[in-house]
Amino acid sequence: MIGFKRQGKISVLLMCNTSKNTMEIKIDPDKCIGCGTCAAIAPGSFKMNDETNKAEVINPVTDSEETTKMGAESCPTAAIVIE
Repeated sequence: MIGFKRQGKISVLLMCNTSKNTMEIKIDPDKCIGCGTCAAIAPGSFKMNDETNKAEVINPVTDSEETTKMGAESCPTAAIVIE
C-alpha cells in the first residue's frame, strides 16, 4: 500500500516494501535547501519541485529501500527522515 498524508507542512509517504515492512518518508520543506542531492542519488524516490525548488517524494517510489535510504542520508540539512 502506498499513500500520502500531511503532518503540518511535512509531506509523508507511506510505502510498503517487498519485506512487508512499512517505511515512512518525511521531507521537512523548512529544512530543505533544494540542493538536489537526494534526487541525484535516488531519482526513483525523490524529485525537485520546479516551483518551490524543494525535494518531494515520488509516488510510487521505484528505487530499492537501500537506494531510498542513501538518498535521504545524503541530505546536508537532514530534511528527509525515513522511519
